[in-house]
Amino acid sequence: MARPQKTGLDYFPFDVGLLKDKKLRRPKMKHGYLAIAVYLALLTLLYSDKGYYIPYDKPSEKEDCIWYVFDSLQGKYQPKANTIAEVIDDLVACGLFSADRYPKYITSKRAQAVYYSATIERKSVVIDEAVWLLDLDKMKSLSEKHVYYLSKATPPENGVFRPNNSDNRPNNPQSRVEERIIRNSVCKERLQAFCAKWNVQQDTTHLHSMDFDKLDVAYSASVKFLQRQSVARCLSWIDKNYASIVAGKYKDFSKTKSDNSFVTDESADRLNRAFEELNKDL
Repeated sequence: MARPQKTGLDYFPFDVGLLKDKKLRRPKMKHGYLAIAVYLALLTLLYSDKGYYIPYDKPSEKEDCIWYVFDSLQGKYQPKANTIAEVIDDLVACGLFSADRYPKYITSKRAQAVYYSATIERKSVVIDEAVWLLDLDKMKSLSEKHVYYLSKATPPENGVFRPNNSDNRPNNPQSRVEERIIRNSVCKERLQAFCAKWNVQQDTTHLHSMDFDKLDVAYSASVKFLQRQSVARCLSWIDKNYASIVAGKYKDFSKTKSDNSFVTDESADRLNRAFEELNKDL
């Protein structure tokens, strides 16, 4: 059984100036220490569960959230549930959480930026666009390597994309996931269908961008010629020579009307020259 996909975080960075944020002044003047305690409890729930938001729309969701905070503040001065709800309203009113998404969701641009930076090296991240607040420019400033940014900025068409390697990647121990090239289930299915159709060995997943629709048509026109060479039935070789295949460099030569065999008289010289070119590529 496959391991369930992780959504939340195991930890989150605590800014040393967090408790001195000017936005906290009004809630602290009204609720005292409780404003800070509730704020930290909400951040813990936000990051550990969904990763960048708390669902707060349905009565059951609101009850679960308040109960989590209530349970986190057990002790001598434990507040009442309605007091916690009031503090949450004030934390939204002062701008610590986004009023644009409240009361359906408890979230903020700061929380989402933390989540985005913490999941840069994950191979798959599910983002609810109804909740998301960060635009492309903000995500780009944080990192251009995030799988969600890549899907929005440069969506692949019938192909597989590979993020380039650069220094714009944090040394984040939480996201120790090996890079994978095939990130899109549709692309993966097309790749597998292509390999099964033409009996191609999947000896690599490190692919450049390939249009499998074009490749299928070009391979079909070149199949007799290509499958005479065993190495040409390997995915790594097809990836390396993708441009030549699509351009028709290995296209089958003239055939007789009666069958699919090569014409042996007029095409012999051309066939020999073509095999010489193919062997150079191999």
